[in-house]
Amino acid sequence: MCIGLMINGQMSFFLTKVNSKYLGPSAVYLSEDLTEKVKHGGGSVMVWGAISVKGAVPLKRIEGIMDMKVYHQILIRHALPGGKRLIGRGFVFQEDNDPKNGSKLCEVIRMVWPPQSHDLNPIEQIWDHVDTKLRKMCNTSKNTLWLNLQSVWANIYNETFSKYILTMKAHCEAVIEAKGGHTRF
Repeated sequence: MCIGLMINGQMSFFLTKVNSKYLGPSAVYLSEDLTEKVKHGGGSVMVWGAISVKGAVPLKRIEGIMDMKVYHQILIRHALPGGKRLIGRGFVFQEDNDPKNGSKLCEVIRMVWPPQSHDLNPIEQIWDHVDTKLRKMCNTSKNTLWLNLQSVWANIYNETFSKYILTMKAHCEAVIEAKGGHTRF
């Protein structure tokens, strides 16, 4: 089932990560211990990516708003050629149920996917993996963030993609068994 599957998604990565902690009503807040709030994470880079058990399609940086026309261009220029290169003809595409993905412009063979279930999508775990690596790097501008994103993405082993994709069935079964509740995943 998973061998011919191409999984895609988009994600915004921020220059700064907002970490806040409430210390309680009796805590003493010293100005040298506080950091100024950075609006909107100090800037971000939105990317589209696709993975399979055989590897990944290079990231595509998204400028502006991701609407159905932008998504259609990504499908034509990146997803379909990348899927054919990695998997071969007749691969199945997994994507969320965002309206832009299901537009008439974007007709591809899709895996049936439940609504509001991004947490079941293996690419979400990959995005977390990428974000963890990025937090250890110096991202001083959107351009350095983009360069670091490409580097981190290119250095993810195929085994990492396979690990998350091949657990999809067990993950979905666990969610069904838990009637949509929390699972070990």
